[in-house]
Amino acid sequence: MQYLNWNDLLAGYFFKPDLAGKRVHVSVTSSVIEDIGRTSNCDVADFIAAIKVGPPWVTRQGICQKALQALVDWRKRGLPYPPYFGYLSLFVLAAGLEGDFAPHAYYPRLRTLLGEAPETGQYPSFERMLELWDDLEQWANEDLRGELGEFRADIAGGWINVGLPVAQVILTEQERQRLHAIFGDGGLDPTSSPTDEEFAALLIARGHHRLRPRTLQLLQAPTNGNSEVRDILISTALDELREWDGQITSDEGNSAQIYGTLRLCGRLDRVAQRIKLALRCKSRHDIPEEGLILTLEGQNTALRCVGHVMGWSTELTQELDGRTFDPSNIDWTVGTSGRAEELGWRFRLPGSDVRIFEDGSPSSIPGIVEIPRLQRQKSFYIACHSEAAETIERWGRTECHGFIDLGIKAGLPSGWRFFYAGGADGDKLVRMRFPSLSFNSTVRVYFEDGIRSSRNQYFSFGLPELLVDGGDESLSVHSGDAVLAAGSDGRYSIPDSIAKPGRLSIEVKRADSVVTRRSLFVSDEVQAPDNHTFKGDRFGRTFTPRDGEGFVSGAVTSFPSPSYDIVFLPEAANDGRLIFVGRVPGEIAFLGAGERPSGWKPVWVIVMHRKGKAIFCGDDLTDAAPTRGALPDKKRVEDWKHVLWYRRKRIVPPAHDSLHRLWNAYQEEARKL
Repeated sequence: MQYLNWNDLLAGYFFKPDLAGKRVHVSVTSSVIEDIGRTSNCDVADFIAAIKVGPPWVTRQGICQKALQALVDWRKRGLPYPPYFGYLSLFVLAAGLEGDFAPHAYYPRLRTLLGEAPETGQYPSFERMLELWDDLEQWANEDLRGELGEFRADIAGGWINVGLPVAQVILTEQERQRLHAIFGDGGLDPTSSPTDEEFAALLIARGHHRLRPRTLQLLQAPTNGNSEVRDILISTALDELREWDGQITSDEGNSAQIYGTLRLCGRLDRVAQRIKLALRCKSRHDIPEEGLILTLEGQNTALRCVGHVMGWSTELTQELDGRTFDPSNIDWTVGTSGRAEELGWRFRLPGSDVRIFEDGSPSSIPGIVEIPRLQRQKSFYIACHSEAAETIERWGRTECHGFIDLGIKAGLPSGWRFFYAGGADGDKLVRMRFPSLSFNSTVRVYFEDGIRSSRNQYFSFGLPELLVDGGDESLSVHSGDAVLAAGSDGRYSIPDSIAKPGRLSIEVKRADSVVTRRSLFVSDEVQAPDNHTFKGDRFGRTFTPRDGEGFVSGAVTSFPSPSYDIVFLPEAANDGRLIFVGRVPGEIAFLGAGERPSGWKPVWVIVMHRKGKAIFCGDDLTDAAPTRGALPDKKRVEDWKHVLWYRRKRIVPPAHDSLHRLWNAYQEEARKL
């Protein structure tokens, strides 16, 4: 086969309509090449021969030079797929090549695959192959809006030039699926990652018969120069955790279990030296409206909870008498698990000799709440078993500041102690024995909050904040020529000046060297719902609309024009980025210039740029107070709360006293949700 035949068959193998909205990994292996070439009696050798020739218009010498020439103005050629995809496939194929190679040796693999002497050192112009990966991301996510699948050109680990191809094949597709069972059994929370060392230890402990021996070997403590590959493996597995929805489907595909975590929380009375503890469930799925009835291992009484906010449940209470369940009766070192068997829900409290807590206010939880890991320079509480107390106290005195023993005398399990620290400065004394107290050396960038215009794009007025995990104070965060500043909470905000439509690259640097990178896409266009998208009536109930019938789909509404007119203030009339808010929690719409909500009457229109402004647009001020009910569509209710409460500091309230009080009433109602 000629090069373009190979190129298009490979691209079509990985990017296809049934992967719309799903993450694509370009996991090219020799078996994939042979499977694709079988109908033409072609094999890996034929693929390599075609690669060396390249597309018919290239004239340069050298694999990377040909790849770069294939990239130039390729969209003008009217091709179905990027013509450089065959070269990216080659680079991934080389990453998985077996043989007598060091774990971290990539370039000798590539040279061997091409039939060249396996020399060491970077392949000529290989550092520019990032341009191809970036363009593939733009083609998949922006040009096609994820219709054939989504691709992320993130730098995995700290191995900048070869991290991308290695990350594609470092885990097999079977291993990626089996990771979900490990996450569920280990009680991991997709919204709050553990430390690298704790994560690696859990994968090793629960990965036997699920992960390949090669994968388990790489997860061992880094020795003999394989730390780069190990970092890529951990980063890739952590990406799987953060994208996991908490659900595991049986091999037969006819049943599913929803997994979540159990977290300790409590109200601390430092004067009386006591703590009142409770348990809450945490899940990425909404807890059923009727609540859950759980049975815990070793407990004779059934426990009940209902949904709270942000994936949290209320405190577990005893079903018989409604009293709050006291988790001090549980062996925290071993942990426990709970089930709501009839509904297929499972939760786990992992066992540990140390348990970390922080202020629960950011999660809308009174008191303190357990977290899986420390945040550098952030205050925390720590409970530990007496056998660990000596090490924790020595670490607290030497590598923390503001460390004190709170002397808690009531509420803790027997043999446990409770401490407070204003922040941790180091982890040398504890990182080997207590991995949850260690700091990550590998740097990663995560996106927090934000308002999405589609699954993989954000509105320019609702860009996410950036959380940089790992590293130290020598790092700086960049987007283009702009250097981003960290806020008081350690997160970075993207300034208005660079919030332009298109691909936005975020780089973390140490001096002039790029340590890691992620990108996001900015778009103020709202995708119309398709046949696979949820549709509901104006009350959020699922239904199939007939011709001419209106429906609701997320933030998109399609209803016949209402019989009333809305009068807007001039400053909002022609703005291209508007958020409409109604009286009922869940009545919210993100619309463009000239568009108006259908099916309900808005009370507020918020003109959003980086900072927003709330403008009253209701019919009657005396009949505009928020209602206490809510639409059944929980996603829209969450959006309502997110805009009114979590983004309240970014929205300027109306100046008029009566309108200001009404706006405060909406914020208060959102806070209670």
